[in-house]
Amino acid sequence: MISAIIRSVIGNEELIKKLLKDEKIIKSLCEISGSEETEKFIEGVLADKNVRKSFSDIAASQEFNDFLKDIFGNEAVHKSAANLSKSDEFRGFIKVLRLKEILGIKK
Repeated sequence: MISAIIRSVIGNEELIKKLLKDEKIIKSLCEISGSEETEKFIEGVLADKNVRKSFSDIAASQEFNDFLKDIFGNEAVHKSAANLSKSDEFRGFIKVLRLKEILGIKK
């Protein structure tokens, strides 16, 4: 069920934009990101060889690099990221993804 929903959303840029502007959806995503079930799901997904290969392919693409340049070159994004990084929801999300471990951050 969830995979069918994800497949239907991927590639639908207008739908994604609408979803990410909906306050209820944003709040739900923040709550979900800190749950134990989500942590187990992400661990399972990242353990899959095909998923890791897909992430590698995406990260190596020129489109992804162009996307990062656009995002990180935008001053409004810098301000939003600074505010977001201070929130409890974001810290919970980082914990779930174990980004500090992945990036080698000690604190």
